Amino acid sequence: MSWRVRLSAAGGKRFLCAMGLFATLAVLGAPALAAAASCPNVHIVLDRSGSMSSLMSGGGTRWSTATQIVNKLVGLADPLRAAKIGLALFPKASCDSLLAVRPDYSTKAMIAAALAAAMPSGSTPSGTAIRDAATLTELKDATRKQYIILLTDGGPGCGGEPDTVTGTVNQITLARTASPSIGTYVVGVGDGLSSSEQLALGQMADAGGYPEATMARYYKGTTALELESSLTKIMIAIQTANAGCVDATPADMAMPADLGVPADMRMSADLAGPPTDLAMTPADLAMTPTDLAMTPMDLAMTPADLAMTPADLAMNPADLAMTPADLAMTPVDLAMTPVDLATVGDGGSGRRPLVVSIAPPELEQGKSGPAIIQGSGFVSAAPSSSVYLEGQSRLVALTNVLVEDDQTIKVFVPGDLPVGVYDVVVKNPDGAIGRLSGGFTVTATTASGCSCNVGGHAPPAASPLAILFGLGLLALLRVRTTTRRRAPAKTEPTSCPR
Repeated sequence: MSWRVRLSAAGGKRFLCAMGLFATLAVLGAPALAAAASCPNVHIVLDRSGSMSSLMSGGGTRWSTATQIVNKLVGLADPLRAAKIGLALFPKASCDSLLAVRPDYSTKAMIAAALAAAMPSGSTPSGTAIRDAATLTELKDATRKQYIILLTDGGPGCGGEPDTVTGTVNQITLARTASPSIGTYVVGVGDGLSSSEQLALGQMADAGGYPEATMARYYKGTTALELESSLTKIMIAIQTANAGCVDATPADMAMPADLGVPADMRMSADLAGPPTDLAMTPADLAMTPTDLAMTPMDLAMTPADLAMTPADLAMNPADLAMTPADLAMTPVDLAMTPVDLATVGDGGSGRRPLVVSIAPPELEQGKSGPAIIQGSGFVSAAPSSSVYLEGQSRLVALTNVLVEDDQTIKVFVPGDLPVGVYDVVVKNPDGAIGRLSGGFTVTATTASGCSCNVGGHAPPAASPLAILFGLGLLALLRVRTTTRRRAPAKTEPTSCPR
């Protein structure tokens, strides 16, 4: 019997890459899964007092701007299932608040409807709104982190405590020191806030435990762009703090009862067999030693049966040759964040998309163009995978997305992205998320053309004397050249002169 084994260079490379990826998953994946906790509750508490009808810089009212941006960010975050999101408005009628939507998954449509049905009116009972939010059953879930995002356009005020600056700060502090702790992000909406209002918002932000690292301490929204940037920073901070969170089966993804085993397929009593029908006595299983007996001849093997010549084991050194390029792997090949390996939102499928690369990996600001994402586990059938670019303060959902197959996605990158580094995020319809951290970069616009101004100095102006001298030199050279062309060729004498 002869055995010949050959391992090609390409096969060896695939084998080593597979083993390297397996080792990476084993090292990085286990801790991420072990540390996974339930995803957080995020309760938005939005001021709808009469002053929210004031105009914003750049157009629109504070109310219309705030509601549009809240709808936009909830619309982006909702499909990612990174948090359960709710909404409260204040005031409801006087010095009270309205619980519009309880924190849960898939609340995008309900939040949009609640905001569309409300208008600015009344005072600013901020302390009451925080107190009411902290009593929610959802925000007492010890298996989750709890957050309130308070959006208001000034200091609190409505008929006394707790709707004073001191009272509101106390309510925010009580929520943060409760068990479980409820932290509060404070966002100031609109420009023209007085110094006392700005001071009050800063005190409220410090009490909430999540102040911005600025002198103001609260997140600002003097313009629509700044408000969107502040809310995006907050959502990214919450997502980062809860990276790898998982809910085993979100309520809206649980399998309904009518998808169970159909009644006509269930086992009826007619098919039930009494245990005695299947009974077997010891005699049925009895086997005598003779049944198992094997003579030495049955197991006999001669040395010739096992003989292998050197030729059987011969391998050409070229079969195992591998160049350094065969083993080369860039950091991007192995780059994975804990979020990429967590099971959050996989819908029970256990399969998560893997984003390996995007080409081109960068684009100049102001320019748009196509890009190709490579990886695995993408969903091409409708509804197909969706793609997001997540920057430090911006989350962009790409609208032109074509999933060609489970390994290739073609997208069109818009030209209005700010300069910065973005994660490439692919989300499957079942909620599973894959991420290529820092995979795409928007670079600053570079000046085109050549100024030819070396050293930063302007070229000296030519004097009239220098110009005349140059023209004269050119004329002289031309005359000499012409004379040489017209002069007859000299001939050598045939004999020496006498």
